[in-house]
Amino acid sequence: MKYLCLICAGTLLEATSPEEAEQHFRDYAVFVEDIKDSSYFIGANRLKPPAGAATVRVRDGKVLVTDGPVEETKETLGGYWMINVKSREEVIAWAKRCPAPDNEVIEVRQVQELADFPRDVQAAAAALPDIQREPVGNNPL
Repeated sequence: MKYLCLICAGTLLEATSPEEAEQHFRDYAVFVEDIKDSSYFIGANRLKPPAGAATVRVRDGKVLVTDGPVEETKETLGGYWMINVKSREEVIAWAKRCPAPDNEVIEVRQVQELADFPRDVQAAAAALPDIQREPVGNNPL
């Protein structure tokens, strides 16, 4: 089962001291290496702060683009990692090991596979080979 682990940060890493940021990167690099050594690792990336984000919405057939993230919250999506494990319990065990500061939350979401859809949807998707591709990306920081 593939899971996406979303890192929701209460404080942007850029707002911490250089020493704290450096330690965070070291701790997180060790964590990612542990996942890679387990052969569960699919990919990971940090995301830039939401100040440069854009939100694209479709309303009544019209496309609306606004600056900023989807919602204003106290937390921001700071990054993610994706792993392929045998169970929900296993991905939660990995999330517990993440060197997250006290103000971070890790949301664990299972990736919906094509096999999860009804057979007629799977058959329709079979005609679209691009939909079957594996996710791309392997940047741990």
